[in-house]
Amino acid sequence: GFTEFVPLCFVPHENPLGHDIRPDPHAVASKTARIYPLARLFFGESIRHLQTSWVKLGPEAAAEQLHYGCDDFGGTLFEESITRSSGGAFGEVMSPAEIETAISGVGKKPKQRRTIY
Repeated sequence: GFTEFVPLCFVPHENPLGHDIRPDPHAVASKTARIYPLARLFFGESIRHLQTSWVKLGPEAAAEQLHYGCDDFGGTLFEESITRSSGGAFGEVMSPAEIETAISGVGKKPKQRRTIY
């Protein structure tokens, strides 16, 4: 079974598809915020956890998703290269303290999880 759903937004900066479609960054952020409540309704009890991606969105935007039904900020992650090679500005590493600060900054209480929650 699945433990979480992680919708990943498209990073359009340094790839052919991004150059072809040139998405509006504000529209991407708006659509990302809508996917979590929709996923919460769609999956119900089948997939109980929704994870945001600070690698794709950045820490502040990812923390905002915690207000839209997302309950998992993700992990510390070391040496991410897919998003960075596509021109993303985030993804190298976040310390546990930085993650806690981002979560607390939007009024949520951080809690460390295990692999199976």
